[in-house]
Amino acid sequence: MADVEEPLVGGRSTQGVVRIGDTVRRPAGPWTETVQAFLSYIRAHGFPEAPEPRGLDERGREVLSFIPGDVLATPQDPSDPLVLVPYPEPWRSDEALAAAGRLIRQLHEASRGFATTSTHWRLCDRSMRGDEIICHGDLGPWNTVYVEGRPAAFIDWDSARPDAPILDLASAAWHFVPLAGDEELEALGYDSIDYGARLNVFMDAYDLHDRSEFVTALQLAKQRDTENVRHWGLGASDAADYIGWVADQLRWLDEHRNELRR
Repeated sequence: MADVEEPLVGGRSTQGVVRIGDTVRRPAGPWTETVQAFLSYIRAHGFPEAPEPRGLDERGREVLSFIPGDVLATPQDPSDPLVLVPYPEPWRSDEALAAAGRLIRQLHEASRGFATTSTHWRLCDRSMRGDEIICHGDLGPWNTVYVEGRPAAFIDWDSARPDAPILDLASAAWHFVPLAGDEELEALGYDSIDYGARLNVFMDAYDLHDRSEFVTALQLAKQRDTENVRHWGLGASDAADYIGWVADQLRWLDEHRNELRR
């Protein structure tokens, strides 16, 4: 009897991800071998909250261990990576936000010491620089496994890339805090947010002492998102829509810059 393939709905943009027994099978890419080596490294250096890499299957798909828990069931549309669905209420709590900050800190600490000369990444085409670590690259509730309402593991590592830790943290802050206008907040299930207070919860949990450049990091992380259109292969119209959305977020950041700095 053939193994039953169960389509998985976590994550946000990768198509064709299925579960077979206690494994996840997903399309492989030029980055897969390096990402699997990285996952083995961080699991051995204090971060078991990532799937165990198990090579490739007979169809050339990446094989990873399945991590049980709750995931965000986001509709997958490769032409629209911005589908928004409400975060469950427990995920929106300060406690869940703090747990995310702590988990990211543990990941960054475990990543130190891993080195590679690879230039094959899903959203990046260069090698590591001296001040960088390999980061997840797409941290948000959609790539997080929750257990009892708290972040317990990160999944979907296809976007892993060399990066400065503060930029990876800043990118995550946009989505976990989240930093967004009223319309997007409503779509994610929030009535209103004290952005400064929520950002402090997140940075306290990460144990970020020097916050003088964090607002700048928020801006740099968002500006860099415009590079995604090239790697995603979006058409001109979809690329324009995405870049317009990024521009709106940068305008929002400029309007709230003083509030966030406080």
